Amino acid sequence: MRGYEDGRRRRWKGRVEHYEGVNIRGWSRRLYSGNQFDIGFFMVTVRCQNLITVSNKFKHLNDFSEAQIEVSWSRCRYGSMRPWFCCPSCNNRVAVLYFASDAFACRRCLNLAYASQSMSPVRRLRNARNIIYELVGSDALNNAPTKPKGMRRITYRRVLATSDKLRHFL
Repeated sequence: MRGYEDGRRRRWKGRVEHYEGVNIRGWSRRLYSGNQFDIGFFMVTVRCQNLITVSNKFKHLNDFSEAQIEVSWSRCRYGSMRPWFCCPSCNNRVAVLYFASDAFACRRCLNLAYASQSMSPVRRLRNARNIIYELVGSDALNNAPTKPKGMRRITYRRVLATSDKLRHFL
């Protein structure tokens, strides 16, 4: 039986939110030779369509200067192409690389977890309740508020049904 206090040792995992990440989604129009753009703490220089160089904009803060990262492409429907990073450590195709200890690597290589992966079941329910509060208003669990402008009726009914289920659990 796996669960709370099942006798197994838990290995601490870092959180994705604590690391600076480089996300390639939406870059397909920027990845042409010679292009240079900045993202957060890093400057990206496109060497060719399959190779980029990521350099540190703030060289005085740490020793990291630059890293070369391969880019692979996959075909999408209707003839377009989608870029992916090749993780320098494991060579897997990933959309996000994280910066840790002077190198880039994927989430699996750095043994990182998302915050939701370590939540208890009760915490997940509270998190779902908070999302509903943001969607339809802060009084969604007590009475049915009016539908927010721009939200489809089907979505509104689904959110209200979910809030009814949550009312029984919390």
